[in-house]
Order: sequence, then C-alpha cells, then structure tokens
Amino acid sequence: MNSDKYSLLGDTHAHKAAETEPPLSLTQLMHGQKVEKSRPFISTISSIQSHNTGNLFAAIDLGTNNCRLMIAEAQSNGSIHIQSTFSRLVRLGEGVQETGMLSEKAIARTIEALKSCVTRLNYFKIEQIRCIATAACRAASNTADFLALVKKETGLEFDVLSTEQEAYYAALSCAPLVPETLNHTIVLDIGGGSTEIVGLQRGQSNTSQNLHIQTWHSLPLGVVTLSEVFESKNFEENYAAMKTHVAGFMNADKFSAPHWQQPFELMGTSGTVTMLAGIYMNLPRYSKRRVDGFHFHTKEVRTLIKSLLEMSWQERAAIGCIGTQRVDLILSGCAILEVILDHFPTTTIRVADRGLREGVLYEMMYNLSLTHNA
Repeated sequence: MNSDKYSLLGDTHAHKAAETEPPLSLTQLMHGQKVEKSRPFISTISSIQSHNTGNLFAAIDLGTNNCRLMIAEAQSNGSIHIQSTFSRLVRLGEGVQETGMLSEKAIARTIEALKSCVTRLNYFKIEQIRCIATAACRAASNTADFLALVKKETGLEFDVLSTEQEAYYAALSCAPLVPETLNHTIVLDIGGGSTEIVGLQRGQSNTSQNLHIQTWHSLPLGVVTLSEVFESKNFEENYAAMKTHVAGFMNADKFSAPHWQQPFELMGTSGTVTMLAGIYMNLPRYSKRRVDGFHFHTKEVRTLIKSLLEMSWQERAAIGCIGTQRVDLILSGCAILEVILDHFPTTTIRVADRGLREGVLYEMMYNLSLTHNA
C-alpha cells in the first residue's frame, strides 16, 4: 500500500454555478445524457463538503492494458488523501482488434487482478465504490459475458464508459493542474485502446473553478492496438509507418474548428507521457510525486523519443521507468504523441499523473455532498 496527498484546488469555496447548474452526475452519464460542453465541471471538486471528511471512496479503472484501483478519503479543503492504490498489467484488450473478443487468458489475468483489488478493499470501510471499463470492453463482443463472470467471481459490477464519458473523467481529473493564467488547455490521454483529446476553455473569471469542456475527440487507437498492428520488437523500423497510420485518424474536420487554434498548453495524462517525464528526469524508479505537475519543452520530448528509437529493445527495457512489461508499448505511445504534437504545435507539455479513477472519485464525493445538502 502507499499513501499520498496532493492538493486538488487552491480555492476551496463552492462555486456559485454548482448550486444552479451542477455537473452531470455519473448516473446521468450512464443513462446516455450528453456531456454539455459549456458546463463548468471544476465545481465538482470544490463543492466537496466537510461532512465527507473521513469517508472512503474507491474507484477501479479496467482499461485495455491495466487494472487500477484507488481508495481515497475526501478532504474538506478540496484535496483527497490517497489511502491505497493498486495497479496490474492485465492486457485485457490483447487480440481484441483481430478477433473481436476478449481472450480466455486475458479474462483469467484480469479476474485474478480484480480478486486482488477485492482483497485490498476488504481492509477498508468503503462508503462508495464505482467500477468502470473502457476501450477493450467497448470493442469486444463477449463483454456482457465477461462482466457477468466478473460479478460472479468477485462481486464487482462494472459500467462500460463511452468515449465521451472517458474524455470527461480524464479532463475532470487533470483540470486542477491547469494554471489560472491559461485560457485554453488541451488534455491528452493516450490509453491502451483509444486516445482522448479534450479542449478545455476558461470562462470570463480567471479561477480554476471556471473551466469548461469546449470540445473533445476520441481516436480509436491506443498503445496496445497500435502495437498489434506492427511487430512489437521492430518498432524502430516501423516507426514512420506507425506515425502515418496514426495521422490517418487525425484528419478530422473537428480539428480545423477555431477553438483548436487558440494559444494553449498541452497536458498529458497517460503512461506514455508520464514515462517520458520519468526518463527525462533520470529517475531510477518511477515516482508519482516527482512526475505529477512536471512540465518540459516539446523539443526535449522529441529529442528523448529520438534517443529511444536509437536504442535496442534490450536497452529500452533496461530503463527503470519502462521495464520489460512496457517496453513493447512505449514507442507506439511515442508515435501517437508525436503526431498529436504535429497537429497541435506547442512549446511545453505539462504532465498529469492522474486519470479516470480520480475523475470518478471526485464525482462520487460531489454527488454525496449534493445528497447531504438536499
């Protein structure tokens, strides 16, 4: 187990908009209600009330590549205290692109990881838990059978997020890191099976509570699905082809709209971006504390990617922040990142080591606050 604490919002007073126009609840999202682009959602975090202090919430994010658990305590000052986290590489989406189904081996790996999550959950008295699944479960034809088996074996019930919901929670988790001096930010989440790109815009008031989702776009590929298109140990030779493949998904009219042309900062919340930050900082082992909130120049990012391309598979695997389990995914993530940098030229990338789990946790805490205040 590990324990960590970080501030989520400088201004902890409830935003006025939360009283009259609260963010969409998870229940509304799960029943197909659209995310309203103009709705300020940072009030979700700032409206967490003091009666939540001491209550523990848990979120499980079952992605294409990883199974992640986070248990956190709501704080009255707009922060959360992370009590415990768990992450295991399960490769649930392995082969789905080819077969259209979750494989028996992937299902077995995932259920074992979820049983470990349940074991950890049993150490705590949890107020609420939410379990979500993403791209692999969206794509597979046997997802319903898989989730029924998960419920039978573990007792956990999962909701499969749409790409729009996934973009919403990724942005919600990262928004507290957006500097108040920035009016436009693009949040990038390179996942295992999809990549979400979210445009955030600040309203007239320059406060961290006044951010809106201006627009969003989802690319139907991630580090796992892209790596399966190309030979995993010959990425150096296929890197240019990977970039061309990714670029084919970026030629959407949506990216020519005026709101994509504003001055902005790019914020990356993915294993690719966080790993690159750890490598750049020469960390012997990955450290969330060191990486979360770090920013570096895009020129330095491209130079780092070039150096990784020049290494052998064994040399990349020897890097502490990569390792043998992720070495076959790092370059596919780099290809996606470089194509996005080509389309959205910016000088810096801010790194956010947070994701869907935090977004779901914030919303559960907020919804409980609404219940108590009713």
